[in-house]
Amino acid sequence: AVLNIFQYDAKGIIEFVDQDGIAGGSATAQNSKDQHAVGFELALKWQPMTKLSLHGSYAQNNAHDMQTKAPAADTPRKQIHLIGNWKFHPQWTTGIDTYRVMDRSRPSNDTRAKIADYTWVNANLRGHNFINEWDITLSVHNLFNTDAREPGPIEIRNDYPLEGRSVYISISTNI
Repeated sequence: AVLNIFQYDAKGIIEFVDQDGIAGGSATAQNSKDQHAVGFELALKWQPMTKLSLHGSYAQNNAHDMQTKAPAADTPRKQIHLIGNWKFHPQWTTGIDTYRVMDRSRPSNDTRAKIADYTWVNANLRGHNFINEWDITLSVHNLFNTDAREPGPIEIRNDYPLEGRSVYISISTNI
């Protein structure tokens, strides 16, 4: 187990400052924000069997604007990451990788709905040296086709969508 405890002060963070007093109106990028945060991350690794490994972490970040004391906008206050890998054959491994992103606040001048939490799952199947020194990987990102979004400025009404379900095949060798 690994426990990381942190604190930071970030000064002069760039943000777009309204020039005309209208949300979403004319804005200029300025070094105008200061932020303070404390938090921790706890990471665990466990190998219950030689062919099975499990990894997990939980992070909590309590960041806030130093001027307004409001929670830092767009930053996840909590995150969970879980990984499981199983070597079911000497040349084949399968795995699952899951993220949970939670508790993101909007800036105080943003009246849009709360930023939704999401769970993101990726899965993979890897063949090592499956044909004459060649490896193959089949990956499915966003396995359950979650409608996940990252915060965007007010002008992007529905935030930035993350990729839908995607399938990747990779073939590689070392030369």
